[in-house]
Amino acid sequence: MAVNNPYTVPAAPGPGYAPGPAGPPPGPAGPYGGPQANPYGAPGYPPGLGPSPLGFQGGPGPVPPGAPRKSRPGLWIALGVAALLLVGGGVAAALAAGGDDTAAGTTTTGTGVTASTAVGGSTQTSLIGPGSSVTDGGGFFFGEDGLADVASCTRVDDEKMEIDLTNHSSKVVDYFLTVVLEDTPGQRVADTSAFIEAVRPNEHVVEETYIFEDKGSTCQVIQAQRTETTNDASLVGDVSACTVGEPDILGDVSATLTVTNSASANSDYSVTVSFLDDKGVRRGTGYASIEAVRPGEKAPGDVFTTVPAEGVHTCDVVAVNRSPS
Repeated sequence: MAVNNPYTVPAAPGPGYAPGPAGPPPGPAGPYGGPQANPYGAPGYPPGLGPSPLGFQGGPGPVPPGAPRKSRPGLWIALGVAALLLVGGGVAAALAAGGDDTAAGTTTTGTGVTASTAVGGSTQTSLIGPGSSVTDGGGFFFGEDGLADVASCTRVDDEKMEIDLTNHSSKVVDYFLTVVLEDTPGQRVADTSAFIEAVRPNEHVVEETYIFEDKGSTCQVIQAQRTETTNDASLVGDVSACTVGEPDILGDVSATLTVTNSASANSDYSVTVSFLDDKGVRRGTGYASIEAVRPGEKAPGDVFTTVPAEGVHTCDVVAVNRSPS
């Protein structure tokens, strides 16, 4: 019984069958009248890939129509990892320039300088002075040392900690905080970070922030990088006064605002607001995003926040950014 191989060129047809695709041309005549043997295998094929014992031409045949192309997930994964390493290297260098916080028993001197007591008893002091700029050596601006602005850190529960700070600069700034968690003073068991955005000059902040680390019963800020907030002050007038509403179903504060597009094209707005208690102390931050606002159009928006409603009385717009839709 003949065997049909769909991936090779068939041999010459037998009686009663239509001719198939032509194979490679025969070689010159041999001494007995037939084609001369090819010392390298079948005509047109590499050595070892000549005709098979079943009468079919050897070697790989045409690929069937619709055969899937071979994917290369490994190549894309490798490229992605390389890109992450390049970005991570720059950030790591910037963080390294901010001072050494790897030793156990880190304490704050109260002057914006961080002192760390190592296991052997030696003391390492951060070289970053209050107000000095921090770069990674390649010109990447990471911020100023704002540790002197931080008053305290308090562990609220397994999910949150409370940061107390005051912006002593003359600009609206963001704070990136490095925090160590301790079981007893000087006994570091873990570390985490916190980000507080758009703090106005001389504004006092007592704000809770979520953490994802259940170790340690106390917390301590050991580094505070301060950078100027990305903000277009001329756009504050595009946003109506923020209004505090009834608490949501989770007991968090709710708020609304309205933007009026002063540009000549459709625009997207991102707005940052602060929530204040009855003494004017900032208790949390909220965000609103309103897209595709037409020129001259007034568009309402809700403020997203996880700030507990208890004690919150008002909200202020502290930063506005606009981009083309």
